[in-house]
Amino acid sequence: VSLCRKNGAQAQVLGAEWGLPKERWQAIATDLDETLWVRGAQSLYALAKGAQRFSRIAGVPTATAAGGPALALGPDGSLLISSDQGIVQKSGETWT
Repeated sequence: VSLCRKNGAQAQVLGAEWGLPKERWQAIATDLDETLWVRGAQSLYALAKGAQRFSRIAGVPTATAAGGPALALGPDGSLLISSDQGIVQKSGETWT
């Protein structure tokens, strides 16, 4: 499933020129800083507000188990993701 951006009546597929590989994007969320997060079973990418390219987030646990990947914001605005081991929270550069 590709990620698309709508601009007026035009739709644009966001791919390699935006820093996104071909992957099945299964979860999308926007955080309190207006960063757009996209999640596939094997990876997580972020597009900061005003940026023109997504950044790959390293060290993300996989989410290949039943139910697939999910994204959510915690009560404090922190990013929560599903993983094969359960729900994990981004804490700086690590997942706990």
